[in-house]
Amino acid sequence: MSAPPQTATQSSAAARATRWPWGTLALVLIALVAFGLRVYAVGWGLPYTPHPDEPVIVNAVLGMLRRGDWNPRYFGYPSLYFYALRLVLAAHLRYGLGTGLYRSIADLPLTTDIYVTTPGFYVWGRTLTALLGTLTLVPLYLIGRRWWGVGVGLVAAALLAFMPFHMRNSQYITVDVATALTALLALAATLRILERPGWRTYALAGFLMGLAAATKYNVSLIALTIAVAHAMVWGRASLRRGGLLAWAGLWSLIGFVAGTPYAVLTSDRLISDIFRQYNSYAPSTVSDVERTWPVLDYLNFFWSTGLYPLPFLAALLGIGVVLARRDRAGLLLLTFLPPQLLLFLAQNRHFFRNMLPLLPVLALFAGIGIMTLVQLVTGTPRTLHNQDSQTPRLGLAAWWFKLSAYFGQRVPAGRSRAWAAGALALGLTALISIGPLLSAIDLTRFYALTNSQVRAGDYVREQLPHGAPIAVDLHPVQWANQPFITPGAVSARSPAWYRAQGYRYLVVNVHDADPAGYTGLRQAAQQIHVFPGDHEGQPGPHMELLDLGAHLDELAITRRDATFGERLRLLGFQRAAGDLRPSYRPLDGATSVQRGHALLLNLYWQPLTQIDADYAIFLHLRDAQGHTVAQRDTLIRAADYPTSHWQPGELALDLADLPIPADLPPGEYQLELGVYRMETQARLALPGAAEDTLELLTVQIVN
Repeated sequence: MSAPPQTATQSSAAARATRWPWGTLALVLIALVAFGLRVYAVGWGLPYTPHPDEPVIVNAVLGMLRRGDWNPRYFGYPSLYFYALRLVLAAHLRYGLGTGLYRSIADLPLTTDIYVTTPGFYVWGRTLTALLGTLTLVPLYLIGRRWWGVGVGLVAAALLAFMPFHMRNSQYITVDVATALTALLALAATLRILERPGWRTYALAGFLMGLAAATKYNVSLIALTIAVAHAMVWGRASLRRGGLLAWAGLWSLIGFVAGTPYAVLTSDRLISDIFRQYNSYAPSTVSDVERTWPVLDYLNFFWSTGLYPLPFLAALLGIGVVLARRDRAGLLLLTFLPPQLLLFLAQNRHFFRNMLPLLPVLALFAGIGIMTLVQLVTGTPRTLHNQDSQTPRLGLAAWWFKLSAYFGQRVPAGRSRAWAAGALALGLTALISIGPLLSAIDLTRFYALTNSQVRAGDYVREQLPHGAPIAVDLHPVQWANQPFITPGAVSARSPAWYRAQGYRYLVVNVHDADPAGYTGLRQAAQQIHVFPGDHEGQPGPHMELLDLGAHLDELAITRRDATFGERLRLLGFQRAAGDLRPSYRPLDGATSVQRGHALLLNLYWQPLTQIDADYAIFLHLRDAQGHTVAQRDTLIRAADYPTSHWQPGELALDLADLPIPADLPPGEYQLELGVYRMETQARLALPGAAEDTLELLTVQIVN
């Protein structure tokens, strides 16, 4: 007995069941590529943290970890992303404690602005954002497949996966990519209202909208889309069914409080931070655009950066198709775009990353546009929505039938036509996405390169002699244990000043340098190394290493020439009074020292030959009777550059600060200096001096 023939609906369901594994496999492959693009360069810039928003979020989360609570104490953004990040950074902390990377929670930095000493937290946090950006492809595909077919879902997922703008923002510890994901989930639930307008569906849509608003406040405008869905379903009965909207509103409040509970517990802080965040959109010098209603700038963004030209045109075509068909699902998604755009267009200060929640929706419209072209060319069935969708099947205009008939004569019928449609869809998607994909690859490869500031710092650390001080336009934290590396604005000083203080090498951040100061340094010095920056194919600012040369005759020191053991020549010193110093700085020459303070000394040395030992100095402060009333014995530059590392002929400085006892009587004292081997106590000979001791200077002690 033969089986009964299948109905059209059964055939369609069977076909979808057959296609489903292939659609899933394709989505997995797209997602793997998307995640690879996003995670490849998550260590970009580290240990420097140039993105201004990343430290704000990381500092708040590290504060929660230090205190052991869940209150971010910051509400410029809602808390849902902060909580996800807290879980990830807590996992990294446990990993670090278990592997010895960190000794205790006390190793957490108080701030990560500009430069971070624990870059692992950033790598893990950025990986979270990369994962969220990749996960956005799943609801995007499911929405496309449910309402317009597998092809639309896959095309939309591929386009978003390869968008350079979405990819790059997926490498930041910011809320925007997470917002795009939660907003898309809320839109997916809102679309379900068109099919099942019951209490449960409204509750889900409201709850997910609340979670989206708990990621970034502005996406609470999805409430308007829910209201439009309500009107689409109930028409004139919308007001009578208003309880459903109120029910969704209640659940949206529940969702928001679930994601940002301290908004209720500390409402005063919430309001003040929201106003502070709003004020950050006042006119300023740091933003993508600065003026109200820059419509053309936003269009240019979507054309050239956000979507790229071909995906942008495909999205416009998709929007046109939705309008022509009066497709309810497409029209509902379309209502999400204008409120978001208008909200930001009205501001004075514009950040295009605020457009990230719009990109998945535009990718769906681009998918509709591409699949419409495929249907036109191949003459496949004139509908994009699923057969069992409640969206009414709507025909196209007359040009649709003419083009369909024209191209339908040029492709085989039946299965061959289906294969032709699939091949054409794949080809069009590849054609449209190849430009963005190549740009995304170039972009992530670019940021995976070592930052120029890191390269400059490594060169200073590994290649330069460290005897004389070195001035660097680099963050001071990385030089905490190197007292003769002087961070700061290098171009603020003249070449004559640097030579007078003993500086020879300067590392200049040309991007931030004072133009006149940089020109003066460049004319007086030799450029010996360049660290290319953003405009030369390397990430970071353009950095240059300048050599002022050795000019011992220009040193601003008190000359006291003496040679110890025919190995070490003392050129002279600088002196001052004050507190003990952790690092070098030029001294002002003050001749009197208060009791209980310190005599500050910079000793200027020059090795005459290769030294095979680490020598020490002694300083003896003697009174008029020859008694030693204060002394210091220490290895020369033991912490960073002992004498066995010195090169013959180079200038080498040492800090020789001497604490003065608080009970020392006022008066004049003599300071004596000697050099010796600490292991054997053998002194280096000083020709013409008794006991190989140099009378260095007279010290005036005052109250």
